[in-house]
Formats: sequence, C-alpha cells, structure tokens
Amino acid sequence: LVYVEGGSVTQIEGDPASPISRGRLCPKGAASKSLVTSPLREDRVKYRKHDAKAYARANLKGVWAATLTPFTPDLAIDEDGWRRNLRHWYRDLGIAGLFVNGKQGEFASMTVPERKRTAELAVAEAAGGGGVMVSCSDQSLDTVVELARHAQAIGADYIVVHTPLLYFGAHTPDTLFEYYRYV
Repeated sequence: LVYVEGGSVTQIEGDPASPISRGRLCPKGAASKSLVTSPLREDRVKYRKHDAKAYARANLKGVWAATLTPFTPDLAIDEDGWRRNLRHWYRDLGIAGLFVNGKQGEFASMTVPERKRTAELAVAEAAGGGGVMVSCSDQSLDTVVELARHAQAIGADYIVVHTPLLYFGAHTPDTLFEYYRYV
C-alpha cells in the first residue's frame, strides 16, 4: 500500500521500487511500426499529456492499493470474485484508488484480453467513487501501447509502464528514454 498526496508517495507496506538498471533496448529512434490501435473515445480522456503532472498532483491522493486478481480452479479470471473484491476495496474499505494488473495481480500470467477485461471491470466498479491505475507493462512494446490506449479509452485515471527485462547491458539511459518517449 502507498499513500499519495500532491504527487508525493509514502510507502506504507511492501517492497520499495527497485532502481532502474542501465542498459540499451534498441538503437536510438528504433521502434516497432506494427502497433495495434484501438479507437480513443475523446469523452474518456481525462487529461492531455502536457497536463499529466498537474492532474496527478490534484487527484492522486489518499490510499491506493495494489490488487490481486482472483482465478477460478480452471485458471480463468473469476469475474464475480473480482467484482466482489473491487466493491469491497472501494465501498467497504474506502480505498481511494486501485493499481490493477500489476505484479501482485499476476499480469504476466494473463492474456491481453484478460488484462483488458480486469481493467474494464475496475473502471466500471470505480465509477464516480475511486481511481484506477492500470499496469500496461509487458515485454512487447506493441502490447504496452495497445494496453495503454485501451486504458485511456475505457477511462482509467493513470497507467504504469515498467521497464522491460533487458539483457546484455541493454539498459542505457538513451534506450530507456527512447522506450518511454515512444510509449
């Protein structure tokens, strides 16, 4: 759990974020051109890129919690259980916002459609009463962009994108800058 106010984050419980390693992802300016796009609903866009910091400072407050994603015995997403959890966190506990599809949410074990569905349900359950931060992290840059566009299209408040796992000294400052600039 973290407590956030005015852009400042205080760790309450859990491991602190690990520092970003140095390395190189791809040649400067190189990026995939085969992106999967989804229509962007202008009525769901909460802020423009240049307004992101101001929006976060004004709205990213209170206790935000990383969620766990429930699965059925046959390893499908337990949508009924997920909805119950979301309602409990938002309504019963008064959590200000939820971090969906992160490491605790088992994102690496989920398909892209499952990740989109859990985000959609979180946004629907939060309607008017809580925030949603969606992890769009993935090894595939195309998948990261697809999930980010989906999160924006459904009305999520924020996205999180972790650096991909890079090998053989691939985390150089230029590579990481180009990666996030592209996203």
